Amino acid sequence: MQFQALFNLFLLPLSVSSLPVSNSTTPPGPGEGWDFNFDSITPTPNLTYHRCYDRFECARLLVPLDYTSPSDDRTASIAIIKYPSDPNRYPEYSASWGGPVLLNNGGPGGSGVDFVLEVGEAIGEVLGRQYSIVSFDPRGVNNTRPLVSCFNKPLERKTWAIKGAGKTPGSGGGGEFGEAYIRAKIYGEICNEGENGEMGRFLGTASVARDMLSINDATWDRVPENSDIRKKGLQYWGFSYGTILGMTFGKMFPDKVERMVLDGVVDALDYYDATWLYYLLDTEAALDSFYEFCFKAGPLLCDFYTGNKPADIQKRVQKVLTALREQPVRFAPSGSDSQIYSELFTYSDLQQTIFQSLYSPISSFPTIASNYLLPVEAAIQTPNRTVEMPFVCKPQLTCPANVEDWRNEQMEVELRDREAFPAILCTDAVPLTDMTLADLRQHYNKFFKQSPTAAGIVALNMLACVGWRTQAVEKVPRELFMHKSAVGAVPVLFASTTADPVTPLRNAYAMSKLFKGSKVVVQEGEGHCTTSVPSDCFNAIVSEYFKSGTVPEKESERYCARQYVPWIGTIAGDRKRGEKPGTAELMRKVGEALRKNVGPLMMGTGRH
Repeated sequence: MQFQALFNLFLLPLSVSSLPVSNSTTPPGPGEGWDFNFDSITPTPNLTYHRCYDRFECARLLVPLDYTSPSDDRTASIAIIKYPSDPNRYPEYSASWGGPVLLNNGGPGGSGVDFVLEVGEAIGEVLGRQYSIVSFDPRGVNNTRPLVSCFNKPLERKTWAIKGAGKTPGSGGGGEFGEAYIRAKIYGEICNEGENGEMGRFLGTASVARDMLSINDATWDRVPENSDIRKKGLQYWGFSYGTILGMTFGKMFPDKVERMVLDGVVDALDYYDATWLYYLLDTEAALDSFYEFCFKAGPLLCDFYTGNKPADIQKRVQKVLTALREQPVRFAPSGSDSQIYSELFTYSDLQQTIFQSLYSPISSFPTIASNYLLPVEAAIQTPNRTVEMPFVCKPQLTCPANVEDWRNEQMEVELRDREAFPAILCTDAVPLTDMTLADLRQHYNKFFKQSPTAAGIVALNMLACVGWRTQAVEKVPRELFMHKSAVGAVPVLFASTTADPVTPLRNAYAMSKLFKGSKVVVQEGEGHCTTSVPSDCFNAIVSEYFKSGTVPEKESERYCARQYVPWIGTIAGDRKRGEKPGTAELMRKVGEALRKNVGPLMMGTGRH
């Protein structure tokens, strides 16, 4: 589950993506390169691909807006992107073609188009070039229509974001609870007005699952009638919220599943019931690894090393947090004019940044130590010193506010895309409009017992639905997740790290019990989804699964030892049969893309 999106509706650090702008706010370009625009494609009920972004193919598929009402002739257009199979060895619709593997990178609200642009090639190399790697922008997101838009003008959206860049619940004297609560109420009212509220009814996960079925059916409808090619069910790899989407698809269409990998598992009942009970069970274990790995790395590698044991590093970090709670420090982006961009870096900012690092410790822990903890500590010890940060971590308004350059445009896209998160989550879940401020405090206390680090962040995510009245036209029946059922011809494959900060290992085992014959693969390490601690071992298991549908029977053979360690890098280990050296490095790119493309929907420190 990606907490970024909801979280940033209320506390919104922001970075700018290095990806080219792929959304429809960009003026249509004449070419097939990076100036491609989805508005140049006419949506069609059949799947018609067009060359786009140099080596990719794009399409817009017309589907019913309301699958529950055959008499409603309104449509949605789903933006789809594909990294084709190797045309020389495995041409599409030939006997050697493995078919499409559909991806969802989580959120809800992550852009599948952006995700495949960045990692389609890497995933294709890991799984095999016989597959076409496909994804799509779900309803409400980026290039797909209908599009969620809670504000009429970009300036209104930026102003709202800047006003919301405040404190997390529990970070101050208590007044921040009421501020966040009222802000959530107002935001829900804004987003539920007029056409946006009406269109919100059609953004739910059940509708998106039906879109996935439409995409898969439309793909195989292109097979010639006289062909002996076997049409396949859905081949799917979902991350984080993508596991909710995958499980929902499997329960709704159990005979349409060919292969299904669910990575970084959200508890489905917890999600649809909006109880938020099973997100933070392993968060503190993930954070403890920062102190342990920093200590093992030593003072030459870890800039925040101190003392004689990991607990000494923990005390040093807590000392910095305590000081920031009393008095923030001043910061400016590296290389900028500090008089123009000077901003406060608060206790909440550091708390959020540390939590964000738990998503991808291998790459993020060294950055947290060197670029945040160390300079902030120095600023605390030297009053009136301005800390230089590696990027703008809070939204900025430039003058003129409507200046047309790619940075401002990408900021607008990121801010708008974040609005899809509650539009999907809150229409899926049990309504929380009756929650009181007293209820919020009780929930916070419950979260705090699980994780003092992330309690306020999860409380804000829960709060996002407090003012949300719109409900999905098709709700996923709770009964689907109340009993075990057979899904697909081969077992569903669940996967998790041993210490995931937001989707604990417990969830993978709990959800596996609801899918007959399913298996759980465990990747040793900390981080969100297995891609945060990639290994050749895990990639070999997943690759063979897509190829043959088989999974190792012995639990010990479904446990992959860590291959990377923060600060240290690659560590040697015994190789298992079938491992292909080098695939782990490819999947590190996927992990970074998940952090960047979806992570910033919550924290904004990466891009989502």
